[in-house]
Amino acid sequence: MTDNIKNHKLMATRGNEFVCKNNQCVNFNTGFTIYAQWPITDIDDIINSQAIPEDQKQYLIKSKESGKKYALIPLPNEEGFVAKGKRVQLFCEKDFIIWERDIVESGDIRNNYCDKCKQRLKTSEEARIDGIECPSCGKTLQCNSWFSQDCAN
Repeated sequence: MTDNIKNHKLMATRGNEFVCKNNQCVNFNTGFTIYAQWPITDIDDIINSQAIPEDQKQYLIKSKESGKKYALIPLPNEEGFVAKGKRVQLFCEKDFIIWERDIVESGDIRNNYCDKCKQRLKTSEEARIDGIECPSCGKTLQCNSWFSQDCAN
């Protein structure tokens, strides 16, 4: 997304799922997902959506109270939410934390450093290419990529 990030149509979203396949590990068959980017819109629009379950609305309300301005657009985007920007996830190898960054204006600078240890964070693509080691057994996690079948308006 370049010059005009607002009201820009985001294409399919890609994510990478990382799972420990070492059957000797306490984390066997468990893992997490890191997505490259996900369309976001005003959090109030999502909170007021009829399609959002009540437990998720309560989570979004707490997120708003803690300062969040934007929420992920549910895909498929059946209510036609207009994307105001994108949220990216970045991974800290040292602390094993996934950080999220919202990019709304074309001039927004993404903070690529861990809020905790200040180490450079990996993008979803870098994590896919370089691999991630299981924090318990040290084996490389199996990576499977997926794509959404919908995009936001």
